[in-house]
Amino acid sequence: MSNLKLADKLLKMRVKKKLSKQEVANRLNMDVTTYGRVEKGERDLELDKLKLLPEVLGMKLEEILELLELDRSLVLNKSKDYALSGTASNQNMRSDSQ
Repeated sequence: MSNLKLADKLLKMRVKKKLSKQEVANRLNMDVTTYGRVEKGERDLELDKLKLLPEVLGMKLEEILELLELDRSLVLNKSKDYALSGTASNQNMRSDSQ
């Protein structure tokens, strides 16, 4: 199941920036219907899309990770680059060492 905290934040940030769902979907390189499902909490964002959120909606990476209730060290390597690939669901965002 999707993270409803993130879905709610996406909606609020999109409205605050006066962007349409279509505009955000385009910037995330995804279909508007799929993005709408993400915003409703019905679908997870893939990691490559999550990486675009800071630029698209002006959110900080730490804020996104907090909303997903993820440990930042599991997602970022020492140089603060993204270390994992896959989907954003809590179950899929685990380190290989766990």
